[in-house]
Amino acid sequence: MSEKIKIVIEAPEAHPEYLTIRDAMEQVLDYFQLASIGDPNSQNIVWKLVSVSMKSPFTVTGEAMSLDPAINTDVIARRQKDRFRTGIKSLLDGVTPHDWTSGEANKIVERVLKRNKNGIGKTKLFMDFKRKSVPIEITPQLADFVIIEIHKLPSRLFAEDSAHKELGSVDGYLVAAGSDHGKPAIRIQDRLTKREIWCRVPEETRDSISKVMQLDDVWKHRRVIVSGLIQYEKDGDLSRIYEASIEFLDTREISLDKIRDKGFTQGMSPSEYLDKLREGNLE
Repeated sequence: MSEKIKIVIEAPEAHPEYLTIRDAMEQVLDYFQLASIGDPNSQNIVWKLVSVSMKSPFTVTGEAMSLDPAINTDVIARRQKDRFRTGIKSLLDGVTPHDWTSGEANKIVERVLKRNKNGIGKTKLFMDFKRKSVPIEITPQLADFVIIEIHKLPSRLFAEDSAHKELGSVDGYLVAAGSDHGKPAIRIQDRLTKREIWCRVPEETRDSISKVMQLDDVWKHRRVIVSGLIQYEKDGDLSRIYEASIEFLDTREISLDKIRDKGFTQGMSPSEYLDKLREGNLE
């Protein structure tokens, strides 16, 4: 199934006839632009227009596509959607994702929130198209709360010596599956620090993850990349990942005979070869 994002724009309850084309369309354009920010592969895909309804509520659905058949569109689009979903949820908790704190992203965040206070009644973001999936809803009251929160303590977004959250990814190995404070989660071991980290899995992706992950993956410590909202402690240590999405990495053993170059030292012993290399006498 192709990756899609649907955005629904509702008019203000008090003035249902006052939703303007400009507010509705610019809100949609800003959200699709925000979805691609922070993804290094964003230039490889575009979101094509699948459907649009001008009737109230204004509804637009976009589908990921690429003009290059060699590019796996779904993988990149799924990663974009996961980052976008996590970023929006973080924002609605009053914490601006690191990738959205400066430049054009910061301007977009300001615009979409202000429109939701003045001109737009409610914004709904659909990224999971299962029958019982619940969209992310942004009301004028919630937008007002978010604006207050993200401007209350701006230094917390940039301080390197304090606890903070930011979007990112961790390369590690599966070591457990269970729950973290009552929330479905997996635990991984960071490849670099060897530190074990709980990664909370959002409800909307729990079923899809459970279908592809097996107990054998845990027992064999399968390698994964976990992306989401990373919580850092004051000392800089990574403590937890929220809204985690999981990418399984397949590794394969390679025989030494396939990579061994028997003629690499030109018939010399390793020590003789290294001596000539240091002296610059290799031909």
